[in-house]
This record gives sequence, structure tokens and C-alpha cells, in this order.
Amino acid sequence: MEVFIHTLRYFVEEKLPSGVSITDLPDFSEMNKLYSNLNLQTVSKTYLSYADFQRYGKFIHLFYNLKLNRRNLMNTNDYMEQPADIDELDEKILKLITQNARIPFLEVARECGVSGAAIHQRVQRLFNIGVVQGSEFIVSPPKLGYNTCAYMGIYLDKAKYHRKVVEALRNIPEVVECHYTTGQYAIFIKIQTKNNVHLKQIIDNELQEIEGIARTETFISLEMDFKRQLPIR
Repeated sequence: MEVFIHTLRYFVEEKLPSGVSITDLPDFSEMNKLYSNLNLQTVSKTYLSYADFQRYGKFIHLFYNLKLNRRNLMNTNDYMEQPADIDELDEKILKLITQNARIPFLEVARECGVSGAAIHQRVQRLFNIGVVQGSEFIVSPPKLGYNTCAYMGIYLDKAKYHRKVVEALRNIPEVVECHYTTGQYAIFIKIQTKNNVHLKQIIDNELQEIEGIARTETFISLEMDFKRQLPIR
């Protein structure tokens, strides 16, 4: 129980009593076991003064309800994808093939000063480790009659509708991008339509019919100034 209170104080005040190390604090699985054997009356009467209970008591429930994990709070590496292990040759190859996906491997080899077989092996490895996820031909929307590009912020009735709404958006071909975002919108999408009338039809007849969408805000792009690949450094 004492370590539970220490952890509680560390979470609230970001400091520990003298002689207690951060490594002495339990992870969530241990905290959960401790919590399951507690009740607020026992904590308030046995372990905390009334003043401390007033200060810390509500956080006991917070630990349980949010399933707080100390390790995740202190080390973002636990939930962030780590960069792939690539060297200078990989970076040079990436710069060449992202500028022109149709460039022959032999030309890449000449630019890099290595054999064509080495380039083939390197590119295959970049695919295998997920750095390169594919290649595609990029079409011009206006050449195909799609002259209106719009971005839309979507508000949901409840957060639980997110997955269901995304699946419904996936079935609308004109929705070409979909992002789960922070901020005022739950979802942010990009729509490519033939004209403003077509856009209005998509909004009225398809988007507004999706269960879970509360309302939307639409921003029409007047012109795309530039678009580019990530910098490879």
C-alpha cells in the first residue's frame, strides 16, 4: 500500500519521499492488483490524513480508469515506431527512386557507384523493412475532370463511432485521404470531386447519411502551391 501512495504522490507532485527511488514504483499491472484490494474508506482512514486524502483521493480512481502505465509516461519509445536502420547508400538510393519511380536500377547503380545487383538487394531490403511501401503512377485529377479539391473536418456524435465512420468513408471513392486527428475535429479528410455541385452531392447524399457524424466543416482548395516527398537526410 505504501508504494501505491508513493506512486500517487509522484503522479500528482512529480516528487518522491527521501529514500524512495523511481525504480521502486510499480508498473500498471502491479498498481491494478493493489487497487483491486483497496477502497477509499480504508485509504482515507489508514494511509492518508484527511487533508492528503482530499488532495490525492480522486487520483486513485484516475489510475484505474485511465489504466495509467508509468513506463509509457516516461518513455515514448514504448509506443512510437523507431526509425529504420538505413545508411548513406540507402538514403542516396531513396533520393533517386522517390524523384523518379521508373528510374532503371542500372542508372541508380551508376549514380551510387555500386553494382546493379547491390541496388536490387538494397531496394528489396527497403521494401522488407517497410521504408518503401510501394510505387505508383500519379494521375492529374483535372485531366480526368476532377477539378474541385476539398478538405473536410468531421465532428462525431461520440468517439466510439470513429471506426464505423472510417469504414463508411472508405466506401466513398472520392474520399482520397482520411486522418484521425487531435484538435477540434475527430477526423480530417481530403475529397476530390468533379466540381462544386458534385462535392455538394457527396456531402448531402453520402457523408451526412453516415451514422455517427454530427456535423462537418468544408474547406475548398483554390490551388495547390506545391507537394513533395519527405526530406531524406
